[in-house]
Amino acid sequence: MTFISRCENKMIALAFLAPSLVTSVDILLDKVELPLLELIEPEQKTIYCYASGEYALMHVFERTIIVVEIVVQKRRFVCQKIGTMFGIEKCHPFDAGKWGRVYAMLKDWHLISDESTVRPLEATKNDLLIAHTNLYLSSLYSPCVLAKVVEVPIACLIPTCITDKYFLKRMRYQCGGTVAACGLALERGWAVNLGGGFHHAHRSFGGGFCVYADISLALKILFSRKLIEKALIIDLDAHQGNGHERDFGDDEKVFILDVYNPRIYPWDHKAQEGISRSVHVGSMTSDVEYLKLVKRNLSTALTDFRCDLVIFNAGTDSLENDPLGGLSLSPECIVRRDEVVFRLCRQNSTPIAMLTSGGYLMKSAEVIANSIKNLHEKELIELRA
Repeated sequence: MTFISRCENKMIALAFLAPSLVTSVDILLDKVELPLLELIEPEQKTIYCYASGEYALMHVFERTIIVVEIVVQKRRFVCQKIGTMFGIEKCHPFDAGKWGRVYAMLKDWHLISDESTVRPLEATKNDLLIAHTNLYLSSLYSPCVLAKVVEVPIACLIPTCITDKYFLKRMRYQCGGTVAACGLALERGWAVNLGGGFHHAHRSFGGGFCVYADISLALKILFSRKLIEKALIIDLDAHQGNGHERDFGDDEKVFILDVYNPRIYPWDHKAQEGISRSVHVGSMTSDVEYLKLVKRNLSTALTDFRCDLVIFNAGTDSLENDPLGGLSLSPECIVRRDEVVFRLCRQNSTPIAMLTSGGYLMKSAEVIANSIKNLHEKELIELRA
């Protein structure tokens, strides 16, 4: 969760680190509670603020763009632990460790540093109730319901206290990351959440390893705060984004462009009715054809639907040999795809928030990192180590 403010006539971004990460105290402020995306006016470069019963470290950065869910010990990032979920993720093809590997690569390449990244706050139950029913959120504490949502049958045997701490909690942080990325994009023009994109979850249920509807949550917060009037979702994950399509299918404020393989999960025909522009691709779709489809359809959508924000669900499960995507795109195509999307948004002066979404190959992390590096080299984004 990120808070936007102004300091010395510059837009800056603020972010909480978890209370358990505090190692020293610079300044203690009065006890205050800060809601999502609240505007505040700090004067210090490093301050402490009270939240959820504990003091949490807050840093002020001049350039804070990448949002990443990380584990920190004594201010050192432990990248290899990012995304581990008590082994639950090993029972599903989803590569839950890719987020940490992307972060580690970008840091090794001296493109980002600890000081130029943000860790969001964990989405609270009150936050999640903006996008979900109370009945659904409560049902996640039934092992069998959660096992069905994440498609891991053995999860039925895992105690709720464990799944909440080592799995659901991490998913809630990624929801906070999506909210933060959208807020940053509006202020800075772009942002990347190294996680999120749980496009199969909707108001009353989840599926396909997607527990919380982070895209719907972010948009509903932005709409309720009147920070945007219209938004465009471009979903380039190989799977149909049936979650946000069910949530916003009849909402004229949201345009959904979904380029997906209709021959694979979720086969949600009802949700298909909510797609504003549907583009079908398959195993025979070449790199060249795919890029033409993306460029032509997004260009038309941005021209016809003048929006305030683009949420880019940039799944990498469309890579060749991905076990679930059923497509055959090269890594170079994915890098080029992301460049096309960012360039079109730049040309239309539209803020963009990128989410990494699905990807079931070990090489997905490297492809994502190379894509972000390419965006930086093409001056479509600006990274700072």
